[in-house]
Amino acid sequence: MLFNSCMNPTAALTGPSFGGLLENPHSRLLVADLAQEALEVFAARGCRPEESGQVHVDGTLSRITFPGAAGHRSSMLQDIEARRRMAIDVLNGAIAEMARRAGLSFFRFIRSPCRSSITWMRR
Repeated sequence: MLFNSCMNPTAALTGPSFGGLLENPHSRLLVADLAQEALEVFAARGCRPEESGQVHVDGTLSRITFPGAAGHRSSMLQDIEARRRMAIDVLNGAIAEMARRAGLSFFRFIRSPCRSSITWMRR
């Protein structure tokens, strides 16, 4: 869920392969910010699979996932191109709902402007 909620919508909205997302410093930062937001929600629910969004990008994504998947194109981008419904609401909406159910305010406790923005942009 962490990978898919950060990488797929960012690639769908910006267009590059997964490797291209991490090569560009701006999209790399957006992916790290999205991961951080998700990790804060997960932590409020008792689970923290990564130390931080930056650790997720620099460690898991850059060193483990992307040597073999750098050229992969996001399934959400493929959905946009084929004019199919995307899973962005399911993935990112689920994280936003988890935050709400945990009693987290996006504006007081955790800030999730990135996640809110990409969900809104899809619409």
